[in-house]
Amino acid sequence: MSSFTKEDQALQLKDEGNKALREGRWGDALMSYSNGLKLLNELAIDNDPLEAVTSSAAEVSLGRPALTSGARKSPVGIAIRSNMAMVYMKTKMEFEAIDMCTQILDDDPGNAKIIARRGKSNHTLATGKNKHLTVAERKVYAKYAEDDYLA
Repeated sequence: MSSFTKEDQALQLKDEGNKALREGRWGDALMSYSNGLKLLNELAIDNDPLEAVTSSAAEVSLGRPALTSGARKSPVGIAIRSNMAMVYMKTKMEFEAIDMCTQILDDDPGNAKIIARRGKSNHTLATGKNKHLTVAERKVYAKYAEDDYLA
C-alpha cells in the first residue's frame, strides 16, 4: 500500500467522521477519526521506521491511538483531532475536549479554532454546567476561558 493511499484513506475516514458528527452519531465519528489517525501513524512509520509513537495517559485511558509526531503534526491529523474535540464538546465531555485542544496547541500553537474551542469548553466549566466543580474550580476555568479568548 502506498503512502498516498494511506493518506487518501485517512482523509476519507475524516470525511466519514464529519458526516457522522453532523448526524449526531458521536461514537461513529470518534471511530472514524481514530481509524484515520491510525492510518496517519502507519504512514509516518512507513516514511521513517524510527518514528517514535508517543501517547499521554489521558489518550490511553480514552482509547485514543498513540500518535507519531508525523501524525500529530500533519494537517490531516490536526483536523481529525480538532473534530474529535468537537465531538467531546457535543457530548459534554469538556475535560476531554480541553485536553485534546491543549495537545493540538502543543503542535499548532496559533490555531485560532482550537483556542476558541478550548475557551468555550473552559467557559462551559466556569459557568457551572458541570455540577461536580467547586466555586474555586469554576473560577480557575473562568480564568482559563478568559486567557483563551484574549489569546
